[in-house]
Amino acid sequence: MNWSIILILALPALVMGLLSLRGYTQGIEIYLWILLALFNILVILKNQPAHPYMHLLLIGLFWGLINAITQSMNFDLYLANNLRAAASFSKLPPTINPRMIVLIIGPLSGLGVGIAMSAFAFVFKKTLPFLPIFQALK
Repeated sequence: MNWSIILILALPALVMGLLSLRGYTQGIEIYLWILLALFNILVILKNQPAHPYMHLLLIGLFWGLINAITQSMNFDLYLANNLRAAASFSKLPPTINPRMIVLIIGPLSGLGVGIAMSAFAFVFKKTLPFLPIFQALK
């Protein structure tokens, strides 16, 4: 396992978490995550021929952890700048702590993203060698 590349490719989650605290990613966050995921898939397939799927799974897990911790530590700022999230959390029963929801859902969604990146990498690994753009990357 190449832990340095995993940690480097997981760092954008901190940037995304910090941007989401200020509400800058509202409406475009999913597109930014998709672009980052595609970039990670290409980088891992190009540089980590051994165990690319495990690398992507761990990157996704770290994305979820980093983003959840960032948002949870600054939860009041996150709610102040993300009114849709604040409205969703206000519907929870008072016995449920919204910060804990974020800390639970973050890693689980990151794991799901890691699985999805691994699945796409599997498909790309079979098709990319035949595409001209991938040959240019070699």
